[in-house]
Amino acid sequence: MTIRKNKITITKQEYRKFIEQILTQNKQNKKLPEEIKIKSCIIYKNEYLETIDKVNKFILLNGRPPETITIKEKRQRHKKIQ
Repeated sequence: MTIRKNKITITKQEYRKFIEQILTQNKQNKKLPEEIKIKSCIIYKNEYLETIDKVNKFILLNGRPPETITIKEKRQRHKKIQ
């Protein structure tokens, strides 16, 4: 995972774990989480929904997932957890 100003880059393996976290929380709480933690960062709902949409479009066009996924900051800043 790489953290740069206004974006975070994760591998496809990290992305799979990220999606599993979202689905688990959705199943437990009956709604999508407002934020999700990836290693030392918190990603907000608007950001991860846009990322999921872009990854799904990539898979439809190319028949495979991307090697890396970039999550861009939207309205709220990523929180780095100490």
